[in-house]
Amino acid sequence: MEKYLQNVEKFAILMHEISYKTRFEGIAMPKRTHQPKNRRQARKQGFRARMRKAVDVIKSRRLKGRKKLTV
Repeated sequence: MEKYLQNVEKFAILMHEISYKTRFEGIAMPKRTHQPKNRRQARKQGFRARMRKAVDVIKSRRLKGRKKLTV
C-alpha cells in the first residue's frame, strides 16, 4: 500500500510540474482532437449548404412550391 501511495504522490508531483511548465514557460501540450468551429459547421450543415445541391431538402421544397421551407 505504501508503494502505491508513493507512486500516486510522484504522479501528482509530475503532473503539477507539467501544468506549471505549460502555463508559465510556454511549453505547449498537444491539442484535443475535437476543436469545434462555427463557420465550418455552418458551411457544412447550414441553410446555404442545404440549398446548394439538387437532392437537398430546402431546394427540393422550394421547387415543389412549399410555403414553409424549414421548421
